[in-house]
Amino acid sequence: MMMNGIRMSRMLQDCGLLAGMALCAAAAQAGVVAVTTLDDLIASDGQCSLREAVLKLNGSGGDDCPIVGAVSPPRIELSAGTYQLSIPGTHEDQGLTGDLDISVPIDIRGLGPDLSIIDGDGLDRTFDVHSGGVLRLFNLTVQNGRAPNVAPGGTQRDASGGCVRAADDSELDFNVVVMEWCVAGNGLDVASGTGGRGGQGGAVFGGEQFSWNGRFTGHSIRLEGNFAGQGGFSLDGRGGAGGDGGGISLLGGVAEISDSEVRGNATGECGTGTMGSCIWGDGGGLSIQFADAATIDRSTISHNTAGAGGGLRFTGGQSVIVIGTTITYNVAGSGGGGMITSNTTPVLMANSTIANNTGAGVVVINAGIVGISITVAQNTAFQRAGISVSGAFNDPFAHLFNTISAGNVPNDCEGNVVSGGFNLTGQGTGCPTDGPGDQAVADAGLGPLQNNGGGTQTIQPLPGSPAIDNGSTDLDPIAAGLLQDVSSVMMALLQDSDQRGHARRYDALSLPAPPGDRSDSGAVEVGAPPIGHLFADGFES
Repeated sequence: MMMNGIRMSRMLQDCGLLAGMALCAAAAQAGVVAVTTLDDLIASDGQCSLREAVLKLNGSGGDDCPIVGAVSPPRIELSAGTYQLSIPGTHEDQGLTGDLDISVPIDIRGLGPDLSIIDGDGLDRTFDVHSGGVLRLFNLTVQNGRAPNVAPGGTQRDASGGCVRAADDSELDFNVVVMEWCVAGNGLDVASGTGGRGGQGGAVFGGEQFSWNGRFTGHSIRLEGNFAGQGGFSLDGRGGAGGDGGGISLLGGVAEISDSEVRGNATGECGTGTMGSCIWGDGGGLSIQFADAATIDRSTISHNTAGAGGGLRFTGGQSVIVIGTTITYNVAGSGGGGMITSNTTPVLMANSTIANNTGAGVVVINAGIVGISITVAQNTAFQRAGISVSGAFNDPFAHLFNTISAGNVPNDCEGNVVSGGFNLTGQGTGCPTDGPGDQAVADAGLGPLQNNGGGTQTIQPLPGSPAIDNGSTDLDPIAAGLLQDVSSVMMALLQDSDQRGHARRYDALSLPAPPGDRSDSGAVEVGAPPIGHLFADGFES
């Protein structure tokens, strides 16, 4: 459930409920502000800068920025060009120096990520969203933000969020947005003891010191080349741990990411010291902890690096769903190259591909996952497997249904992996084979990771692969004992389509198929047309 602050931020028309809050000022300021200069300035010169436009809508300045119309929430419109922030000064919360402070709901709209660019120039993070603030970004790029290092007496939060930092009761909504080359600050250097932990969230950090009750929504976003902060130095002790979340770090709330790419991000390196070892941060692409709900849909998580959880890291949260997503070429030094979870409730992974990761495909520690029609292949690790389950608490498990786990090194499965049936696995590689329709084979007959249609790369079974028509006839996760309750929308996704959005072939009233025809194991249904078409190549159109 979202907190009242966020609900109220969507009800700008009801200022009676918002008395005494800055949101009332936002309601009065509703309209469109056009930025007329690329320069970062506060001056009475008849030009409206981006900084002045934000001040205007915050209700704290911007006299050169007229408001036109009555659009709510208020909107800032950018032309083509690079809006480079140039007024130095960190730890200032009025938006006069350093980052742009957001205290009310504001939309900022560009002409496209290649045309409208907001550049932090390494002076500070780019946006700081305060309690009650809502930042919506459309069709633009945010780049080169750099959060300050932790100063004496400061906290890790001070150094978190290289592009954007969000406080409690705030909301972030990004649509067709690129965030690149942003860096969280480093941890505190110390004379003795352990150095401070590096800042979290190379691109985005949502949290107070230990929690967050906000909302993050990202649709068609690309996070690339962002870095969490490095651990602090210790002159006579151990270096500090690196920061979590190379791309995004969220400490709670609700997260929804769809049709997006998280690529080439890294958690913070451990700091240097004279005694003992230290650790890198976790969650190279995304680190989501203590979430009320998180969904990653139709996205690609690739080429990210972390201590654990090279692509994804989930810890202590509730409802987490990964669907229609490819997790590939990520690296983790201590496990979970593709994903690591120690979530409170099982993570649901469906119609997804986890392949070519280093440090294992999926690592489950004191937690659980439910894998439905996923392909886990060609992952490597020194000790762990394609799917690795361990831990002495919470009865950890991986429950697999209609899934492929094959071609992983050194093993395909490890620990308490349970079959719900119709899985295809390697022979003698630790995976269960006691479910209905299970097969263990020497060669799964899988093609390479490539574009097989749809919005993400996938691994398609080759002609003659035992995965073809090896799957369930109904793909019902409730009947298979995997899930207790599934919404009608989710059931349709699980039963009627593969990762690409192509039709599953099996006997079901919602999708007629020839008698006896079964779905294929794994994320891809070979030869199936996109839903709504008769032929795989769309010939009938």
